Parts: sequence; structure tokens; C-alpha cells
Amino acid sequence: MSLCQLGTGGVFDVVGASDSFLVEDVADALRGWARSAMDQPAPAPLYSGPQVRPAVTQGAQCQGCGRVYSQRSSLYRHRKYECGKEPQFQCPYCPHRAKLRGNLDTHIRGTHGTARPP
Repeated sequence: MSLCQLGTGGVFDVVGASDSFLVEDVADALRGWARSAMDQPAPAPLYSGPQVRPAVTQGAQCQGCGRVYSQRSSLYRHRKYECGKEPQFQCPYCPHRAKLRGNLDTHIRGTHGTARPP
């Protein structure tokens, strides 16, 4: 069931309302509403670009390269897989290599459009 029906003679009938409106009147009202909406400033975008995190100044520091981590587990992962080491995770589809398995998975999904083979 529709809420509106175009009647005879260009009359716009609203179901459940006691009045009928001419199609021209409805079109004029919509044009006026659109003009007033365009006069309004645009709302702020939901995404305003990359967000920059403040630099970590306190926490666990890597003795090899000096990077500082707020969590000890992050420093452990950095020492184990990243600091001074070559990338050890090889892409099965191309020559790309990554230091972390999660970064390799992201590469495979984004570049090759598939999941990492088991």
C-alpha cells in the first residue's frame, strides 16, 4: 500500500489525509527545501585523515635501536621478529617478505585477494 497516489488532474492525494495537493505545489515545496538545505554549511566529515598518535616517551626501550614501547610484550615481539632481522615470512604468491605474520596476511588479502594457504 502506498502512502501517496497521483490522482486525476495533477492532484496528489495523501492516503489518510483530508487534503489533496497539486503536483506543482509539492514540487515547489521540495525545490524550496532543497535550496534551504544547500544554504546550510556542510557537516564535518566523519573521517578527517590519519590520526597521529603521541610519541611514547616512557616505557620499555630497545637496547638495539632505541625504540620505546609502552608494553613490554611489544618490546619482546620487536626484539624477536623485527630489530636487526631480515623479514622471515615469505609470500607464497610473489617475492614480498614481511617481518610479522599478520603483515603478510594483510598483504596477501589486499594484493592477491585470498587467504594465506595453511
